[in-house]
Amino acid sequence: MIWWVDNPERSAAERLSVENLAGSVDWLQVIGLRLDGAHLCWDVDIVTPERTYPVTLRYPDHFPSSPALVFPRGVEERWSFHQYGAGGELCLEYGPDNWHPDLTGADMLQSAYRLLAGEEVFLAGGPDVGSRHKDSEGQQLRTRSNRIWLPSDGEAILAGLTEYEVMAGAVLVMYRKESRTFILTSAGEGETAWKASLPPPLLTSHFSLDARLIRWPEALDLPLLKDISAFRDALQQAGVDVRGGECLIIIRGSEITAFDLFFSSKVNSLALIHEKTSPSRLDTDHLSLAERKVAIIGCGSMGSKVATMLARSGVQQFVLVDDDILLPENLVRNDLDWRDITLHKVDGLADKLQLVNPTVTCKRYRRSLGGQESSSNIETIIEILSTCDLLIDATADPRSFNYLCSVAGFARRPVIWGEVFGGGYGGMIARSRPELEPDPASIRQAILHWSNEQGRLVQPAFGKYEGGEDAPAIADDAEVSIIASHLALLAVDTLLPRDPSAYRYAVYMIGLRPGWVFDQAFDVRPLDVGPPLQGSPRDVSTEEKRAEIERVLKLIAEHPNANTSAS
Repeated sequence: MIWWVDNPERSAAERLSVENLAGSVDWLQVIGLRLDGAHLCWDVDIVTPERTYPVTLRYPDHFPSSPALVFPRGVEERWSFHQYGAGGELCLEYGPDNWHPDLTGADMLQSAYRLLAGEEVFLAGGPDVGSRHKDSEGQQLRTRSNRIWLPSDGEAILAGLTEYEVMAGAVLVMYRKESRTFILTSAGEGETAWKASLPPPLLTSHFSLDARLIRWPEALDLPLLKDISAFRDALQQAGVDVRGGECLIIIRGSEITAFDLFFSSKVNSLALIHEKTSPSRLDTDHLSLAERKVAIIGCGSMGSKVATMLARSGVQQFVLVDDDILLPENLVRNDLDWRDITLHKVDGLADKLQLVNPTVTCKRYRRSLGGQESSSNIETIIEILSTCDLLIDATADPRSFNYLCSVAGFARRPVIWGEVFGGGYGGMIARSRPELEPDPASIRQAILHWSNEQGRLVQPAFGKYEGGEDAPAIADDAEVSIIASHLALLAVDTLLPRDPSAYRYAVYMIGLRPGWVFDQAFDVRPLDVGPPLQGSPRDVSTEEKRAEIERVLKLIAEHPNANTSAS
């Protein structure tokens, strides 16, 4: 669509607005109207007290939905501090963020005059020309591919240096196709050395360079030489020895500059990015999650997503159980990526959790709970699981589930579990809390009974997400992620714990599209499984416990092969 063909009335109004403006002011001289390709353009001169600016006003393809542009005509000059480079567009009072179709090209020309004339006054000592916006950090760094990030406590080390003092340090380098990012990781030597708190997997997967931290005299300009040898010589002549330094971080007054002396024969300046202090993005309730230990049994697509979400929510202690390795075909749903191919999933996931939150600790077990493992291995895992505050079954495997039922019974631990139905049309999340809901095995029986009442026994999407005869074979990542998100929310609610819980029911069947009992997308069916079952072991007195132990010891003593020292 060509706007001035489709909307000739607006085209005529634009022409009259510019002509009328030129007839009413003495600072605008019209050269003429022309076409640049399909773009309608006005060539004009803007005359200020100091000079004449040759200007082009160009209407974009989607005018009047987007603003007209004003830029220098035929010259590659930088006229203003509010300009996108030499010869570039002027940043005026009206732009994409505040444009309205009622504004005209004449309005843009008047804004351009106010900017150019106002900056002449500013350069002569008058007030600054205001800006309608401030460039974001991302905008400022678009053309800076070499960057350095300084932790706030690392900056404090710099601030404490004395004039001409040189301190040894190190930087981590993360190399990407588009950029190189340096991170200050240490400064100083010996017991007083400072070290950054960074995720351990980051330190082992990237390389390190020697750095030098320098306090430069504020009264002395830095040598700005591009040749590395000349740059080092200039520093040496000034009394600063930076031999061995492949990255230099220099503080001069309150200004910090950094240079890369490693990746090329030239001195490359590094764009500095400071660590920002900002309020926590989690509410105060979530702070208590750092003290909770969570077991994730099954680190596949469901388990990897839930674990990552919990790490972001503030959980810092994990027990990970899975004997499987990550293969390329797993990447369609697993939260890991190609960097983890052939690793055991527990190892790849542990690294990911620490990259999300460096304070996370993980106990990793390359074991299958319910698989062909030695009894001693299973017993060890069960003992570890009994120390956790929450057990999450993400295996959809009844053998693993049975072991967790055992742990939940003797250790009195809450269990939650989730499943994606074959084909991904829905899923289920469930919870069993001691003394508040039935035990996990009873809840599973209630789910099976309810499913039978609906006329169909729904099987979980085992292994390769194979469903029933009339179900598609797979669930995609979005479907698994939705159920995993609900499971993570249920986990946080259980860990805090919230009273009352946001989840009134122990089981929720979640529909993602019409199918089975679900009439539409996001159709949720809660299941009321009732209170904890009666008949659980009663509390016994200390005397009763002692009497029972004595009876068992008597049986041991009476056994023909008994070791008499056992008593």
